[in-house]
Amino acid sequence: MLKILGMGIWISIGKLGMRLRVWLRNLLRRSNKMGLDGYRKKIDDIDSRLLDILKERFDVCKEVGKFKHENGFAIEDKEREKAVVDSRVENSDFSEGFVRDLFSLIFTEAKKMQNGLKKD
Repeated sequence: MLKILGMGIWISIGKLGMRLRVWLRNLLRRSNKMGLDGYRKKIDDIDSRLLDILKERFDVCKEVGKFKHENGFAIEDKEREKAVVDSRVENSDFSEGFVRDLFSLIFTEAKKMQNGLKKD
């Protein structure tokens, strides 16, 4: 038995060790949770910046669409799309499939946006 000084409480060393382990485990879980929350906050911030960058890109796409309509250019340019995607694949650390899928989504949305300008 071990007397905890100043408290008048007797506790066995085994129980003290067990309580200490539980306390440390709970502290570690809270610390890990706080660390995970920090990482999630960073990801949330990056996601927000990604959307801001995409908005900026699509704002430029609108200007390109207006230019195309005013000057008789076709909205779709498969050669340009292929060149852009091939360049991004070559200069990216991501998988080719991911880059191609990402730009396919971006180009699809840009063309929808540019085609919608005809009605304005």
